[in-house]
Amino acid sequence: MQPSLTRRDLRAAATPQVLARGQELAAEVEDLDWDEHSIWGSLPGEGIAAGDLMIHHGDLPLSGECPSCQGSGTAGLCAHMAAIGLAFLGDDQELTRRLAAVSHAELVTLITDLADHIPQVRESIWSRLA
Repeated sequence: MQPSLTRRDLRAAATPQVLARGQELAAEVEDLDWDEHSIWGSLPGEGIAAGDLMIHHGDLPLSGECPSCQGSGTAGLCAHMAAIGLAFLGDDQELTRRLAAVSHAELVTLITDLADHIPQVRESIWSRLA
């Protein structure tokens, strides 16, 4: 089952400074994987091994585990956890570039398929078309 993590979820669980640092680290995430409860990975450059760093995506607000920041006493996600979430979501600029290369008919098919499977997408589309 694919996690339903969104950028909005990350923004609600981390400060802008934490997200900015997480964005810097996201390209360094390795061993990214997930299950129905968590997303995990490693940050070798930060000395964090796979399985030690994770985000729990089942409940909101997001929470997680980071061996480097355990005792920091801060609420929400640390930059390492944010990096895992951002690596999972992928690069928005790359997504934009790829979508720009897709034909109009393919985009309509993609959006219609999303609307058929995700009620919030359908509501969002209809509200924008009203």
